[in-house]
Amino acid sequence: CCYRCPLSFHYSILQQHKLPRRRTTSIMSVVGVDLGYQNSVIAAAGRGGVDVLLNGNSNRLNPSMVGFGECRNMGETATSGASSNFKNTIKGMKRLLGMPFDSPAAQLEMRHYPGVTFTPLKKPGGGPDSIAVEVDFANEKKVI
Repeated sequence: CCYRCPLSFHYSILQQHKLPRRRTTSIMSVVGVDLGYQNSVIAAAGRGGVDVLLNGNSNRLNPSMVGFGECRNMGETATSGASSNFKNTIKGMKRLLGMPFDSPAAQLEMRHYPGVTFTPLKKPGGGPDSIAVEVDFANEKKVI
């Protein structure tokens, strides 16, 4: 192995921490998403540390927003188009995740989203209906 090889780098870290040496051919990473009500953060853990991933504008925080139109826009791109595409921009839906459509708490929460069309989504195995949103995506009605 040469000094540029990731395995030699790992070997030097293992020697510093006096851990037993393991031969690995691939190094795996784990990706975690912190889905917040207003912002989300994506991080990857691997090679002995955690790195917060940056978006296209070099920011660590990504707005928790998705806009639908001719194409799907997420994060800061959806934020900039939210005023002109209000009915097809989904934001702040974290509180509704996992709630049944007919529950009083979900019905009360859905009132806080003017202009958004909510529809019940049938589960394949039965049970209470989930909450879905109807949007115009590429000039077609889609249920998300």
